[in-house]
This record gives sequence, structure tokens and C-alpha cells, in this order.
Amino acid sequence: MARALIKWAGNLLVMLLILVAAFSLITSVFLHWQFRTVVSGSMDPTLKVGSVVATQPVDPEGIAVGDIVSYYSPDHQKLIVHRVIERSTDGQLYFGTQGDANGSPDPYLVPARNVVGKVSFHVPFLGYASRFVTSPLGLMLLLAVPGLLIIGKGIGNIRVEVSKLRGATAGTEPGWDSTPTGGGQPDCDQKTGRGQVQLPIVAEFWGQRGN
Repeated sequence: MARALIKWAGNLLVMLLILVAAFSLITSVFLHWQFRTVVSGSMDPTLKVGSVVATQPVDPEGIAVGDIVSYYSPDHQKLIVHRVIERSTDGQLYFGTQGDANGSPDPYLVPARNVVGKVSFHVPFLGYASRFVTSPLGLMLLLAVPGLLIIGKGIGNIRVEVSKLRGATAGTEPGWDSTPTGGGQPDCDQKTGRGQVQLPIVAEFWGQRGN
């Protein structure tokens, strides 16, 4: 039972990792979405550290106050995910931003050209798994676990086939025929393999000599 449960959990984990990787690849290549891991608590509790955020490219004109956006800060070009708290138009579009956990707005206005996109959804704590999978140990386990599961399944199949063969040959020993004859008794002793004479015939033979 425990072995089956471990096998089921391993298969489920591998399947989930494959699905996440496939979804990320498809949306990144065809939809140009970006996936980033939250590394600071400035957006807590909305976006907790370790969450993965999916940023969808949008027209900056469609960004409204209250949206969470991903952008490059004007001062040090660092990628940041904060909430829009104001819009400003002074020849071009700017956004005022602030982290939900911060006590004051960011000390700059973000030009529309610096906006990468709007956060569509996030998955809590998935970033920890993603970071582990991309580590040397994580990559090794990602390759080793499916291989071990396949090997274990192969060994199990071999053991089943061996058991079937043993069961099929257990009742067939050389030196005797298991097919019953005449009186319904086997012609050979199952233990010694030697022929045995049926007792009724022996009794009849000695009876004739006595007469």
C-alpha cells in the first residue's frame, strides 16, 4: 500500500511539473506572457514571497487605477510588481505605483513605455518549486525520479512473470504421468516416480493361485 501511494504521488508530481512547464512555454512563446517569482514582501498579503505571477502584455491606455502591473523602475531599471494608484498625463502617460505593504507611494512616476504588462493571475508558493527544479539537485531529481519509477515498474512486472512460471511448472515433475487410467489411479507413484500395481489386480492374482 505504501509503495503504491509513493508511486502515485511521484507520478502526480511529474505530471504537474510537465503541465506547468508546457503551459509556461506555450503562453510565453505564443502569448508573450512573462512569469516571475515574487522575491520581496512589498505586495504582501496580495502577493506573498515565493508566488509566481503571470504578466500579460497590454496596451498601457487600458491600465486602470487598482491594477497590479509589472514595470521597470525609472531610477535603476529593476523589474518591479506594484499596484497602480494614479494615472498622470503630461504629454505622455505616467503611472503612480505603490506596494500594498508599503506605507508610501514609490518615489517616481512610471512612464508607460516602462510597463511590461498587467498581472493576470498568480500561484502562491510555486516559485519555491520552480527555483528548486532549476537547481542542480532539482534537475537531478526531476530526471532520476521518472527513471526510478520506470525501473521499479519493470522489476515488478518481471517478478509477476516469474511467479506465473513457477506456478505453471509446480505440478509437472519428470518421471510420472498425471493422466489417470482405467481405475482412476495414476500409473506412477507421485513421490517416487515408480510404477505401482493396482491393488485389486494383485488380490485377484493371489486368489487364483490359492485355488
